[in-house]
Amino acid sequence: GKLEPEEIEVNYYYIRKTKVIVSYVDENGSKLSENTVIEGHEGDYYSTEAKEVEFYTVDEVVNPKGTMKVEKYTVDEKIVYDTETEVIYKYRKLIFDMSIEKSISDISVNRERLTVDNDEVAKIELKKNKLGSSKVIVLYRIIVENKGELKGSALVVEDIPQNMYYYENEINEDGWLVTEEGKLTRTTNVIEPGEKEEYYITLYWDGSREIGTFTNNAYIGATENEAGYDDVTVNENDSQASVIIGVSTGIGSIFERIGVSELFYIVAYLMCATVVLSSYIRKIKSYK
Repeated sequence: GKLEPEEIEVNYYYIRKTKVIVSYVDENGSKLSENTVIEGHEGDYYSTEAKEVEFYTVDEVVNPKGTMKVEKYTVDEKIVYDTETEVIYKYRKLIFDMSIEKSISDISVNRERLTVDNDEVAKIELKKNKLGSSKVIVLYRIIVENKGELKGSALVVEDIPQNMYYYENEINEDGWLVTEEGKLTRTTNVIEPGEKEEYYITLYWDGSREIGTFTNNAYIGATENEAGYDDVTVNENDSQASVIIGVSTGIGSIFERIGVSELFYIVAYLMCATVVLSSYIRKIKSYK
């Protein structure tokens, strides 16, 4: 037999080329880094990842992975194809947050250590007849902590309350500097996030000075970090501790001011009075 030619139909199906555009922006939408472009075809799978941006961290991601798509639109009776898939990495600034805490670590009066029950407010009562010769030594503790995400340092400023004083050689040995205004300052080392530094300062009071409430204030005067960011919580940049120095009062104070012999006579008198009163009461009862 004779073979007749036969038509064969061949169909070509085209897949549109597509792109994934990855952008990296801050909270305000400003560009932080060059876009990343991933090329492919409709239906291809894609996956993206964040870029490292100095002093920023990823806060939100839109469409980080999925399938490349082609969207079909009609504009002015014309068919338009959108072949781009958008991925957005939104970043925020790293938090810079330094704090300071002031407390009373130790107190001694005339070389006798006292128990510190409240490290924010301490009350010291001195005997009136020994007031002029008394000497009070207060050891303060200052803690500077980095509560943020960015390492940095801080300038610590110490206000010295009136009627309390320090010895300059001790202050200098401990790393403090004296300003023209009489304040004490020091700069911390660079503190990593989550870390803290601890400092101490010793102040004195003696009987030649006035008694009263002495509030010792420490605060962060300035901060520094590589990014140049401001401290986000300035309400934690000030801390204080108070010492109240007064004259002891009450019955204990009265006993302290009288001598042993006087106290003996008072006790003997009270005992005799008690005996007489008891005898009198018994006589009244017997008459009844």
